[in-house]
Amino acid sequence: MITPVFLILVFGVFEVGIIFLAQSTLQNAVSQSARLIRTGQAQSGNLSASDFRARICGNFTSLLSCGAELQVDVQNFANFSTASYANPLNPDGTINTNLQNYSPGGSAQIVLVRATYSWPVMTPLLTPFLVNMANNSHLLVASAAFRNEPY
Repeated sequence: MITPVFLILVFGVFEVGIIFLAQSTLQNAVSQSARLIRTGQAQSGNLSASDFRARICGNFTSLLSCGAELQVDVQNFANFSTASYANPLNPDGTINTNLQNYSPGGSAQIVLVRATYSWPVMTPLLTPFLVNMANNSHLLVASAAFRNEPY
């Protein structure tokens, strides 16, 4: 009688822990890769959008895949007060696939690097608490906002 409840609790704790680990991994990958833009290495090395995405994927562990679940958006702005960005989700809860810009900006410009990842939720009884988008998925978001160095 108590075994099913205990197992659901154990699986739930395990899944929440994995989601936190995936979020931390994604944030680290974005932070490491955004440094290439901040220091001007991406601009001087003519990194394309796919090259930058590959750099983010290179900072992943085997926990995350580099498939369609990952969206990378890089935008530049004149200053922090005029920075605006779109919601990563459409009104129906699906991922906004139009957010795949790659505009790393120039010297001393403001840049926002965002990566979103659609993580599938597996524990059935936790879906009401963990699902925040369509298809029983949890949206992971990692961001880095900074002013490019004067290179």
